[in-house]
Amino acid sequence: MNKIKNTMIYFSFLFLALNLNASSNIELDTIKINLENKPSLQRGAKIFFDYCQGCHSLKYTRYADLAKGIGLTETKEKSLDVVIKEALMHSSNKISENSSVLSSISKENGIKWFGKMPPDLSLIARYRGIDWLYTYMRSFYKDPSRPWGVNNLIFPDVGMPHILLNLQGLQVLKEGNHHDQNIDKMLDLIENGQLSKNQYNSVVTDLVTFLSYVGEPVQVERVNLGYKVLIYLAVLMVVLFFLKREYWKDIK
Repeated sequence: MNKIKNTMIYFSFLFLALNLNASSNIELDTIKINLENKPSLQRGAKIFFDYCQGCHSLKYTRYADLAKGIGLTETKEKSLDVVIKEALMHSSNKISENSSVLSSISKENGIKWFGKMPPDLSLIARYRGIDWLYTYMRSFYKDPSRPWGVNNLIFPDVGMPHILLNLQGLQVLKEGNHHDQNIDKMLDLIENGQLSKNQYNSVVTDLVTFLSYVGEPVQVERVNLGYKVLIYLAVLMVVLFFLKREYWKDIK
């Protein structure tokens, strides 16, 4: 019975994975990020606190750890909570350095406005992938049938507004076949935003970089340690090769 149960669970997860991968035929844009770029991380954090934190939380991230990770440090003149507020939040509210980054919206209002509480974004980059996030934030288009007036190419019937609409501008869906295409070929910009296309793409890149860091703060350290381990193993292999040859040279 246990084997049958385990088999059923395996195929259930496989079916779910296939459905998730098949949910959209839109070609994802490839993005390159640098998690060691502190200014990019700080700009991405600023975008998150300005546009995202009103609804979304980062419950697995503490303010103190976040500040240290993105390069914010306290000084003799300013404590860490003051540095965080001035750099990211511009808020007069008191924050605890050891508290998690929580959203400003209440559960009741979240359900009232969106139908359910907006999800926590701590692990969204690990779950969806950075290419998906980058494409998603550039794929909103006008759709009067939706509650917030917009829809999304890779997340059909999305329940959130286009929070960066004032920066990107308003896009519309081109007529024709919309399968297996790049979003740039499917959308037209009909109202300019505050930023040019390249500037907006840079903003989204910074935001994705920040969310990728939040999802796994130790990944830079992990990758660097991995290189050291590989170098160590390579040197050890050479030493062991000559040691083996020395031991076996008199054996015929």
